[in-house]
Amino acid sequence: MFIVFSGDLLTTFVFYELLTISTYPLVTYNSTNESMIAGRYYFGVLFFSSLVLFFPAIGLLYNEFHTLDFVSGGIFKFDTSLITFIAVCFAMLIYGIGKAALMPMHFWLPKAMVAPTPVSALLHAVAVVKSGVFIIIKVILYTFGVDNMQRFVQQNWFAGGWLPYAAGFTIITASLIALKQKELKKLLAYSTISQLSYIILFASIFSELSMRVAIFQLVCHAFAKITLFFIAGAIITKTGEKYIDKIHGIGRSMPISMTAFAIGALSMIGVPPAPTFWGKFLIFQAVFNSGNVILSVFVTLVLIVSTILNALYFLPMIYNAFFLKPSQNYFIKKTPILLVLPPVITAMCTLVIFFSYQVIF
Repeated sequence: MFIVFSGDLLTTFVFYELLTISTYPLVTYNSTNESMIAGRYYFGVLFFSSLVLFFPAIGLLYNEFHTLDFVSGGIFKFDTSLITFIAVCFAMLIYGIGKAALMPMHFWLPKAMVAPTPVSALLHAVAVVKSGVFIIIKVILYTFGVDNMQRFVQQNWFAGGWLPYAAGFTIITASLIALKQKELKKLLAYSTISQLSYIILFASIFSELSMRVAIFQLVCHAFAKITLFFIAGAIITKTGEKYIDKIHGIGRSMPISMTAFAIGALSMIGVPPAPTFWGKFLIFQAVFNSGNVILSVFVTLVLIVSTILNALYFLPMIYNAFFLKPSQNYFIKKTPILLVLPPVITAMCTLVIFFSYQVIF
């Protein structure tokens, strides 16, 4: 909350670091060798990126513009003499915000999956990764300015024109890795990396519409991904199994929970009745309005290919859960209502957003 309401970049940085410190004990909660290694990756990558890139970029910006306040339209006026300086600071901020998990700053996230499932939900859907992409959106809007970034990119591709391609690379690569995963939580981890880069991709088109779509996508992903992690936790609690091929037929004994899982999975794929469908639909409008043919083709290909890849690893899971015969007798036990109700509520929220998106746009 402090990150959301902070009024300047330095305050944002302070609370960003406090979030890293406060969530580290959650990652290492189990105190196993695996969790301690994951904690070192988590702490090391996030602190290294922020102290080596994020914080120095803040210093450079303050030295040049004498303010770090978030201002509508950015803290400076467009000037071609600033292109190199802005290009360097922008890149430092993007990769210094390691919680956004843009490759290659992503590998802490799958390792953090050793944490308890409620912690995984916090990491992937609510607080940690969302703080990263939210800060990136905020920096584009209120530090650099959308109009300024549009003009800088027109003058020099290195001033920010590379970001959609970095995000697109992360989307496809993470989706391919997710396709090979055997563990449910690791699959969801790489799905998170891919979905976060959707948000960054949308924001990096640098238009008013694309920024609104990025924020919309952020909210949609939060509801959908927390649904998936709630169900993953329920499955692990009920069966003790973490491997996807060990939970075939579970939809027969957990029909309500797995229906909620299916709704969350459709949001990851981006097809109706998932609200992320509207995000993809509107981003086509934003990117084609930009007049950049190469970028338009690239974004179109990324969205098509990633949608297919997402379908390839989510749809078989849903089919196997409902239509394959369960081979384990522990599926007979009923799921406690307290494990069923929260994901049902979050899944219903995604449907509400789908049918009410016009209120936002």
